[in-house]
Amino acid sequence: MIIKLLLLFLLSLPVLVTASIDDKTIIFNMGDKEYPPYMFFGENGQPQGIMYDVLHVLATKQEVKIIPVKMSKQRVRVSLDSRKLDATPRAIEWEANPEHYVFTDPIVLQRDVLFSLQEQPVEFNYLEELKNQTIILRKNYIYPTLENFINNKIIQVVYTNSEENMLNMLKHKRARAAVISEHVGLWLLKQQNIRKEFYVSEGAIDEVAYRIMFTQSWVGFVQRFNKELVMMKKQGKVKAIVGKYIDIQ
Repeated sequence: MIIKLLLLFLLSLPVLVTASIDDKTIIFNMGDKEYPPYMFFGENGQPQGIMYDVLHVLATKQEVKIIPVKMSKQRVRVSLDSRKLDATPRAIEWEANPEHYVFTDPIVLQRDVLFSLQEQPVEFNYLEELKNQTIILRKNYIYPTLENFINNKIIQVVYTNSEENMLNMLKHKRARAAVISEHVGLWLLKQQNIRKEFYVSEGAIDEVAYRIMFTQSWVGFVQRFNKELVMMKKQGKVKAIVGKYIDIQ
């Protein structure tokens, strides 16, 4: 009798382990550090942001629930591979083994651009035009397109640890320009109501297509997601979501 009960218990374990992970529930990484306007939690604790909102719209259409979680970069890949996580925002270029996962089509372009004061705007067509400029960069960030310019001191660099500091340093004329992700910078300017004080370059230092990366088990969902995403873009719905968070000019 004891052996029979033990066998029944062991047979029931897989059901218990996988019961919370199915094709109707997406465990979605929002990052352990908030990253507005892409994904963050509002004052009431509700998840929001461009990437979350687009996913929420399209998941709702497929009657799929989203469970947002905060997870550090170090844990993401292990959690995806162990099926403790289903999806995370990611560019293909940032992933060492993209073939192991399924990516949505681009949701938005993430562009690193130059922010400068409106009274002293900095624009460029070629990176060589930035020669002898002093530019603010984020500490511990990687800027592959600027690496040669930095190593050979073609441009002068000042480092700081946040985009807020970058904008404040520009206000105090500590540098001519700062390299900031366009949407992130515009979000901050909107929050502080100082958009008119800054110029945003049309030229980009670098840009990648920002997507959502899923485990292979979600390939069918991603295919349907991509079809719906095309319609959302045609109808201006993605642009409207972006417009909730930044001022689109």
